[in-house]
Amino acid sequence: MRRSREGCAALVSALLVLAGLMSGAAAASSESVPSELSLEQLLRQSLPVEPRDLEVTTSSRFAQSAAQAPGITYVLSGDEIRLRGLRNLADVLRQLPGLYVTSNGILTFVGARGLGRPADINSRLLILLDGMRLNENFYDAAPVGEDFPIDIELVDRVEFSPGPGGAVYGNNAFLGVISITTRRAGSGAGLRWTAGVDSQRGYRSGLSWAQRSDGGVEWGLTASAYQRPEMYTPVDEAEFQSARSQQLNWERSRKLLGYGSWRGLRLQLGLNSYNRGTPSLLGNGPQPELGQANDLNDHGFLQLAYDTGLGDGWDLAARFSAQQMRYRQETPFILETGERGRFRVQSLGQWRNLEVQVRRQLTHHHRLTAGLEVQDDDRQDLVFRALGAEPLQVYQHQGHRIGLFLQDEWQVAGPHLLVLGVRRDGNSNSGSLWVPRLAWVWTASADASLRLMYGGAFRQPNLYETMVNSFSFQGVPRPERIRTVELGWDARLTSALRYHVSAFDSELRNLISLDGEGFSYINADRVRSRGLEFGLEQRWQSGAQFSLALSLQRSLDQSGALLHNSPRTLVKLNHRQPLSDALSIAWQLYSVSRRSTALDDLPGYAKQNLHLLWRAKEGLDVSLGVHNLTATRSYDRTSPFGFAIRQPGRSLQLATEWRLR
Repeated sequence: MRRSREGCAALVSALLVLAGLMSGAAAASSESVPSELSLEQLLRQSLPVEPRDLEVTTSSRFAQSAAQAPGITYVLSGDEIRLRGLRNLADVLRQLPGLYVTSNGILTFVGARGLGRPADINSRLLILLDGMRLNENFYDAAPVGEDFPIDIELVDRVEFSPGPGGAVYGNNAFLGVISITTRRAGSGAGLRWTAGVDSQRGYRSGLSWAQRSDGGVEWGLTASAYQRPEMYTPVDEAEFQSARSQQLNWERSRKLLGYGSWRGLRLQLGLNSYNRGTPSLLGNGPQPELGQANDLNDHGFLQLAYDTGLGDGWDLAARFSAQQMRYRQETPFILETGERGRFRVQSLGQWRNLEVQVRRQLTHHHRLTAGLEVQDDDRQDLVFRALGAEPLQVYQHQGHRIGLFLQDEWQVAGPHLLVLGVRRDGNSNSGSLWVPRLAWVWTASADASLRLMYGGAFRQPNLYETMVNSFSFQGVPRPERIRTVELGWDARLTSALRYHVSAFDSELRNLISLDGEGFSYINADRVRSRGLEFGLEQRWQSGAQFSLALSLQRSLDQSGALLHNSPRTLVKLNHRQPLSDALSIAWQLYSVSRRSTALDDLPGYAKQNLHLLWRAKEGLDVSLGVHNLTATRSYDRTSPFGFAIRQPGRSLQLATEWRLR
């Protein structure tokens, strides 16, 4: 352990020295930047200095200066995502401070600020796509892996606001809000073709077309396919280490997205299907047989959004969405009689969501925001059955929920901003819940600000948790609650060097967890979580960039025991360096400390990625990425008493993007 700590410290020190040495080379290379650039080249240039008045939307649900937002927001642009060679949303989330990602080989899970215990299914983070809530109405889960509804090439920016956001967003905004914004036709007009292949036999291809008229009308259509016909089996058990197991382990996805916008009105239609095959043991003999299990997730959505100014300081934002999620899991079995069959668990969710938000600038120093959110759950069905037989169990449900929120912002005594907010939520299955918000923002100077924030959030038991308890004749768990106090400081040391530091103290009550036998859900004891987050970023005129994110946290239950799957330290390093006008290289390191589980401890690890991008000519990019450069072995345990799942080793990816105007 001591050696690993010393090695990590040496690596960090070496990188900081390297960054200092590169600054001289970056300054020298900046002299060779051509004086005349095309429009596309200008749009794709990285800013040497991040603007202080960068706009964010996630903290308060409307666009505002990051320096004035009542919460901390981390932003990763689409260009930065592509320059770093990030392959999907899970890769993006690994880059963001305070987040850590685990996988069972089928689904991908995200933990935040030390809370991401086995059996959690992304229900404590609210994930938005262009403002639309992606958390579905059965498990409250949101996809972040290959099952995410759009390709990463379509992402324009990702924002993450850590901490409880219940006073603005209601249910699921428990540990934070992740907001993904897609590209508009203005930045992606024309025909685009993307393709990629990797050393693990995966390949993908996509085609997109977008146009923008002189009158401001935009429209576009994208389609993509991904397939990995054979994969390693991530369980270190002899039965699964065979050629047959690899043939039964595969994945594929299909995605389609269409959109159009005009004068503040935007329409989106999306379909995606993710199919995952895995090997499954049949029988209990000395040499059990392997069969084909299958997980299929189909998702479709329609979204209509409208933003406009009403005059006299009034602004209106309205959004309607309708979604359907169908999840099907099939597992083969052999009875003692020798009869074979397949067992299916199928869930179907259909829901509609309406949001209306009104803002009024009452005076130059006073702004008021009010909002209404209504969700109607048309269908929430779950069926257990052996194929060809009558259902063993059917669970059907319908419901609705409604939320009202109010936020008042006062600019007092010059540089001081006071934010007061409250939200009330109620649904058809339980009583109402009130969530407060209080923030004070002090703009100490043009380059520094201090925030003191107090807020809360809740998470209602989802339908799956409720259903499991009904089968075991247990009562419905109480809603989870969280209260957090956070102090944050953000400042610039120079025009190109900035840092931030924040400390938080959270109390979590009624956490919904599986009981000791795994048969029902109960409310656990109180949890106290405290942490410190530090970030540093340096940019150079040449486009070189270095960033460091350090997260330290400690989450304890009432007995003083650490929570399971709760790393105490996260370290994330990024460095990008242009090698010429057309060539750049990016390096990332992310480190996760040791985690405890119900069975044993999972060792900590540090992984590195390297990505080389060659802009061969205007409109043509070619990239080569190496993920897990040092082939570091790591494990996750995503169920309390399940196998330790081995995570992917080293892989190479070759990709290209061709843009035709």
